[in-house]
Order: sequence, then structure tokens, then C-alpha cells
Amino acid sequence: MFLTDPLILRTMLGLGVNGLPVDPATDFTDLIGDRDQRQWLRGAIQPITVRSIAGLLIAYLGEETLSEVGAAFQLASKGDRNSDDRKKAVLQVKQCQLDELDQFLDAPFYSLSPVAPRDQMISDLARIQAEWRERHNLPTTRSREPELKNYLRAWDLREGWENGEYRRGAIRLLKDVADTLGKNKSTTNNWYRSAFHLITGHDFSSANWQELMSAMHLTGLIEESVNPISVDRLKRAPSPRPVDDTTISEGRNRSGGGLVEGLAVSGSLFDPEQCITEILRLIDEGQTDDQIIDEIGLGEQVSKGIAFLRENRELDSKPLASK
Repeated sequence: MFLTDPLILRTMLGLGVNGLPVDPATDFTDLIGDRDQRQWLRGAIQPITVRSIAGLLIAYLGEETLSEVGAAFQLASKGDRNSDDRKKAVLQVKQCQLDELDQFLDAPFYSLSPVAPRDQMISDLARIQAEWRERHNLPTTRSREPELKNYLRAWDLREGWENGEYRRGAIRLLKDVADTLGKNKSTTNNWYRSAFHLITGHDFSSANWQELMSAMHLTGLIEESVNPISVDRLKRAPSPRPVDDTTISEGRNRSGGGLVEGLAVSGSLFDPEQCITEILRLIDEGQTDDQIIDEIGLGEQVSKGIAFLRENRELDSKPLASK
């Protein structure tokens, strides 16, 4: 269900996930496999996969260098690890006269010696970290691990995450989440915002929430509650189909109607996102929930969604409090 749900996949694309996402209901032990890799979940030093290295080279290297390295990879692929082709490919890379191959990556990738004295290792890592922070103007941070459960609890309650899935329409206002957690609204707001950034990789804003989560929570609710009389004002024209040269030529030669008439598509589609945009416009104009419902022609059941969108707008003016 999760991997085939179009709304879920659309949300994941909004997050920048291009491959098949992991089902959030997956048990934690299934994520780490047979090997105990829990130390990597909290450590400042992380392993890097071969896939990541390959992607890094593709993203970093210039065209000429990629061509030379690609040729070496192609040669190496003709034999197994002990073949002469592999040895020739390695030698080809070593002898390649391209300065780019001898440059250091502008990223914190280093070779660590596991036999080096512990004190020296700690000292070197501290120096490297200080250099990177100064070079890239990085802020000093501290571990928030003890608070992660609080962050995720606030997220789960507000976004309707329960028993391994998001329950559509189960969104809750922050004041209700705060009551459940036994915390004030300010603390709950901080926890939720921290979780939003942790989960999505983006700072919270009403626009980001709408882009990433509204399709899941509000689309169905609005479609079920909109008054049929209001559907016409909340429609969008369907996307035009691409037209090739043959079709255009045939259209010009066909009698009894021009090209435009031949390509016209009748009808249009109801667009819930257009309805959400209209709701936000009316909120910004200062209209009450009842006025918005009457103006657009929505059912009373959508009032919860309107209140949620209104709260998101209010949160735009309440940034994450520093600690």
C-alpha cells in the first residue's frame, strides 16, 4: 500500500526522494539487518557506501576526467578482480595525466588509520572539524538525542502517525497536541518544528507543509466536502497533450475545422489544491472559518482542515525558539 499510494509517492518526490522509499512501518530490526550497526546511528563518523562514492565522482568530476575514468571502468568490467584487464584499468587511472584526479574533494573525506594512537586520532579530528567550521562558517551544535523522542511524539500527534501509517484527516492542532503531551504550546511548537526539519530536511513553513503533506491530509477531505455548485470555480484545465509535426500537418489539411478545434479538450478537472490556495487567501484576508465555508461552498466537516491551515499560517510568524 505504502509503496504504491500515489499521494505518498508524490509527497516523497517533494522531499527529493527519487528511489523507492522505505515503508515507515518497517520494523527497526529489519532496517539494520543482521549486523549490529546501531553505533552509526548516533556517531559523528559515518561509513560511506560504494554507491555514494560512485555518485560523488559522477557529481564532482569534469567531462574530460569522467570520460577517462569511465573508459578505465569499462576496461575493468571485462574481467574479474584478478584479471589483467582490472590491473590495466588501475594502471590507466594512475598514469592518467589529468590534474583533477590529484585534487582533494571539497568535502570532509579522509583516510583514518585504525592503528594510530587514540590521543592523536582525537586531536587530528578536532583540528579537522575546527578547520571545516571556520572555512564554511558552520555553527557549533550539541547533541539533541535525548529530545528526539519528544520531537517525534509531537510530530506523530500533529500529523496523525499511528501504528505504522499516517491516518488521513487525523491532523491535530498544536494546542491539542500540547494538552496531550502536558506541555505548553511554545515547547510543543519547538518540538514539532524540530521534527519537521529532522524528517523532511526543510524548515517548517505553511508553504512547505502544503507542498509535502497537504496531498495526504486535506485533498480527500476537501473533495468530500465541497459543494457541487462551487466545483466550477475550483477547476483547472487539463494539461495539453504534446503534438507532433504529423498531427499539425494533418490538422492543416483537414477540412471542416481548424487545428485549434481539433486539439481542444473539453471539460476540466476539480483541483483540491486550488481550493486550499483559495482557503489560504481568505485566511490572509481575515475571514472566519464560517465565512470561508460559506464563501467557497464547503461542508462543515472541512472546518478542521481550515483551522489547521490557519494555525500553519500563524506558525509562520513564530520561528523555532533558540535554546
